[in-house]
Amino acid sequence: MEKYQTLRQSTEDFSQDSSSEQDEPLMSSRDEFVYPIQRNRFRDNIHYAVLYSIIGLLSTLLILLPFWMKGKCVDPSIGLWTPVKDAVSYKTVKFDEYFENRSPYTPQTPTKELDEMWEDLYNFGTSGISADEASNLLEPTVHLPHDDSTYVVSLGVFHQLHCVNHLRKALYPDEYPGLWQYNPDGTVKRDTIISLHWDHCIDILRQTLMCHADVTPMPYFYRARDDNVYSVLASTETCRDYDKIKSWALERQITHWRWNETFVQQN
Repeated sequence: MEKYQTLRQSTEDFSQDSSSEQDEPLMSSRDEFVYPIQRNRFRDNIHYAVLYSIIGLLSTLLILLPFWMKGKCVDPSIGLWTPVKDAVSYKTVKFDEYFENRSPYTPQTPTKELDEMWEDLYNFGTSGISADEASNLLEPTVHLPHDDSTYVVSLGVFHQLHCVNHLRKALYPDEYPGLWQYNPDGTVKRDTIISLHWDHCIDILRQTLMCHADVTPMPYFYRARDDNVYSVLASTETCRDYDKIKSWALERQITHWRWNETFVQQN
């Protein structure tokens, strides 16, 4: 009996010793193979979660973008830098439907007051900008004579309104007789400076209209008395706020400068 116990004890001791020796590499094997696999799966799950989150966010943005852009006005026509860009804003304007009822800017007979109304739209002289602002222009400009801190620009809209005003006057030779010059046979001279100016104005307005290409739909209406449809001649448009642009120019208006004060007459 004692021998059996001794044998049993020795056998148990051997089993414990052998199992401890064998279990240790098995536990080490789990550490090396089982746990890394679990960690890799956890890492992959994180990657998938991040990927799906990004896809979901992008999908949401794509869905919401048209609704967000509907209230925005992206205007690439001022993609080229302009010093007036911060003053540009937009508003909805219903154009006036003048035809038989004349616009205040086109009465039947021009007057001095009318001329002043037109000039008040654009006659702000030139605008002064800083050297830093001038450095951002696509096309270079120059500074004032004897003032290298003030660079000179004028806004295109004022040039275009000036052209419209000149063409308006050309339509009224009786009220503005000095604009027209005639050949001895009574025909109009077409090679004068003013005539060349009118041609220039017509073409600059053509280019401007084509450049800005107003795509606002103009509706038509039905007239029963002749069973036909006609354009309403005006529409509701999204416009740049002209008053703000005018205010910008008035604040920077250059009223005069010391012109050619160092000029020396050459004999």
